[in-house]
Amino acid sequence: MQRYGASIDIGTSHVGINLCSLDDCKLVGHSFELNPQSVVGADILSRLKYHASQARSVLDLSKLIKNHIDGQLHEMLGALSLPLGSIGRAVIVGNSAMHHLFFDKDIRPLLKEPFVGINKHDISCTGKEIDMITLNSAEVFSPPLVGGFVGNDAIAVVVESGVMKQQRKAVLIDIGVNTEVGLYDEDKIYFASAASGPAFEEMSIADGMTAEAGAISTFRFGNESQFPNIETIGDEPVQGICGSGSISILAALLEKRLIDEFGTFVSPEESPHVQQLGDSRAFKVARGMNDDWILLTQQDIRMLQQSKAAIRAAIEVLFQEAKVMPEEVQHIFITGEFGASFSFQEAVKIGMFPTLEKAEIIQQPNGGLGGATKILCSADGEELCSSIADRIRYVNLTSNPVFDEQYAIHRVFE
Repeated sequence: MQRYGASIDIGTSHVGINLCSLDDCKLVGHSFELNPQSVVGADILSRLKYHASQARSVLDLSKLIKNHIDGQLHEMLGALSLPLGSIGRAVIVGNSAMHHLFFDKDIRPLLKEPFVGINKHDISCTGKEIDMITLNSAEVFSPPLVGGFVGNDAIAVVVESGVMKQQRKAVLIDIGVNTEVGLYDEDKIYFASAASGPAFEEMSIADGMTAEAGAISTFRFGNESQFPNIETIGDEPVQGICGSGSISILAALLEKRLIDEFGTFVSPEESPHVQQLGDSRAFKVARGMNDDWILLTQQDIRMLQQSKAAIRAAIEVLFQEAKVMPEEVQHIFITGEFGASFSFQEAVKIGMFPTLEKAEIIQQPNGGLGGATKILCSADGEELCSSIADRIRYVNLTSNPVFDEQYAIHRVFE
């Protein structure tokens, strides 16, 4: 009888699910949908505070995410004409907050600085024990958490990146609302969590949108007499700006000096591309479908500055913690919702990453889900996760003076 397994990555913004044949690890079903918990807030702390409040009696976030996953798996099984009891094994990963909300663990340590009192142990149980209908007959495994907001999706990313096999100094970055940054150095892996916010996933940009048809993905200035060169996903008419597009636009603004080192726009008198909006300003990116301007506002720039500075500062802290120089890095693995779509060089231009001239750059979406699938299909997946967890050193950035210093430095553009 054919055996099936499910790998599940519960992200803050999206939930990824793979349904696989365990006999040959062939993918037979896939889902990547918005996390329904976002109805109470796009960020982690909003959800944790909601879950801890009396409002939980109105909407239980634990039941909400379980019902969503059950629904997605039920559809996949139905499409394959498989009965509900077909899934015999599941691996579930996510950041610490998503993990605790799913398994209904005590979230209070995640609401108090320094966010270190979480239950980090791995979980092995049955689907029935956690009230999952589609996993009722399944053995469920969730790897150990790392620490703070760095969850077991970090372990899945390590597995997917393959850095332990290559034995090269490597930087691992899983970009999202909660960005996890790792540094692999011989037998140790340093990890930290940067609260980069939802800017790069476009939940907080005025004309932002997800990476779908019509989203601006690249932006270049032509000659002075030409309009900007713009590419959209699917070559469809412009509808908004996705994450890779915001990085591309920001890099172009810096190159043309339409914003200064502090991220402030020049005046409309200095450039016809800049528009006055009351007491603020905005950059006119392109005409939308209704002939209205798609704008990148001054407030958008500020949020992008905060996000890129948080990621860069976390990287710099890990370099200092591990006593590794940027030029020593041989491999950089970038993942996340838009991990494969943006230009690494443009991200370097805005100061999001150091140059890392000698590093091989790998950009891949959904590395956490890919790693969870490899753990699911591996005969020694649980032992592999334990081995990785033993090598990880969690670096707490809360009230970290080096992080605070680097964050201030990298909010400013070079």
